[in-house]
Amino acid sequence: MKLLIGRLNMGTMLSTASTESVHTPGRRTPDLWPFFAAAVASLLLWFARSGLFVYLTGDDTMNIYKAWREPYHRILLENFFYFTPGYRPMGSLVYRLLFDLAGVHAMPFRILCFALMLGNLYLLYRTTAAISTKETGLLAALFASYNPGFIDLYYNTGTIYDLLCFTFYFLALGLYVHVRKAGQYLKPRTLISVLILYVCALNSKEMAVTLPAILFGYELVFGRATPEVESPGHGVSRWGPAVVSAILTLPYVLGKFSPPSPLIGNEAYRLHLGLRTYFRALGHYLEIFALPFDSLNLFASVLILLLLGTIAILGRRRSLVFAWLFIVITPLPVAFVGLRGGYAIYISTFGIALFLAVSIVESRTALARFVTGNDGPLAFGTRRLLQFDTFLLCLLLLLVFHNTRPLGEVSSEDKRLQSFAMQISALQPKIDPAWKILFLDDPFPVEDWTPLTFLRLHYRAPDLVVDRIKRMPEKPDRNVIDSYDGIFTFNEARLIRVKP
Repeated sequence: MKLLIGRLNMGTMLSTASTESVHTPGRRTPDLWPFFAAAVASLLLWFARSGLFVYLTGDDTMNIYKAWREPYHRILLENFFYFTPGYRPMGSLVYRLLFDLAGVHAMPFRILCFALMLGNLYLLYRTTAAISTKETGLLAALFASYNPGFIDLYYNTGTIYDLLCFTFYFLALGLYVHVRKAGQYLKPRTLISVLILYVCALNSKEMAVTLPAILFGYELVFGRATPEVESPGHGVSRWGPAVVSAILTLPYVLGKFSPPSPLIGNEAYRLHLGLRTYFRALGHYLEIFALPFDSLNLFASVLILLLLGTIAILGRRRSLVFAWLFIVITPLPVAFVGLRGGYAIYISTFGIALFLAVSIVESRTALARFVTGNDGPLAFGTRRLLQFDTFLLCLLLLLVFHNTRPLGEVSSEDKRLQSFAMQISALQPKIDPAWKILFLDDPFPVEDWTPLTFLRLHYRAPDLVVDRIKRMPEKPDRNVIDSYDGIFTFNEARLIRVKP
């Protein structure tokens, strides 16, 4: 306690020197925020760096193949007419562009994914800083920078839908919050920008449908009439963006639940409504974010949610209430379907990170005032010292926490595709697009379409015939086998060319 008092008193003395240095020509108080931002980015790049060097997954080959077989104008029309049954057309556009530029070389895909993750941390920081403070924003970005439960984000390019959805979601929410925090209503041009970004988020992934509810929640918690513009119609200006975005969502939902939608009939997206299902899913995703796996039962999930709500109310901080609402609302699109990995609540991490950051900053400030006996604002030097110490302590704790939960290994399925891609490239660099290829044996499961989609992409041969004996109802005779232009087999995971 004496040491803490001494440091705080030293911070008070430093405040005088800091204030004087600001007014001294040619001298400025050192800015620590770039250091903090670099630490946030470094945490992600250090712990998840192996994700830069993984290969494409089987899902990637199917996603790329689907985007490649669609003409550009159709992909663009699906993005414009967002309410059609088209499957995540923004992701298809990105897949198509990258494939046209880089083929099946994985590095450009991985670089884009990591660039999106870094950009998303910046968007999370800006939105949090607008809601609370710059320090809170950086702490929230630190908490959200890396988590081993998000292994799919680091290893699987198929989560580009989630990454893009987060980007557009927080571009829209951040723009909205910045305008409203300034005490203004959205002008028509700004409203159109928010809605366009929202549609882009919808075109990226279905998780974006929660944005209208979040806008309503923001107005309930933070919104207030602006005296300069207060008029009988101010309610329209205040609630209009949330209402209009909700209206835009309705045709989107109808399109996704229409019979042509690829989500209909997919068991992974079958709805199972009920409070029990919701809390079971919430507990599952909370475990992924911070807790040991299989540590939360249904009762514990309800208790944690009620505890967080109680803290938010008793803390009398609007930002805590908003964070709690964000935690409750944003998992809804995935709460009533089959459980998924941490990538499914990528957007929801904002609420958890905001709640943690605000709680830590408020608790630390209250403790500092109690120790110093100062009920007023803390001196500049004291605040700076506390900010540095708090960030450094959180960084050290996260380093310890993440070291106890190392990132998992790349799945055997992904390693198998990478090995297959390397061997086929070396063994058969080129083919005639009209070839018929036969695999006498291969390491892929019978129901796996990866060999077909990958080879068509690799050789850019959309009509390439790729047959596998293990998928044939009857084993072909010698004459049929000899009719193939290229014949391959595998011996203990080693590709062997039989013909030509």
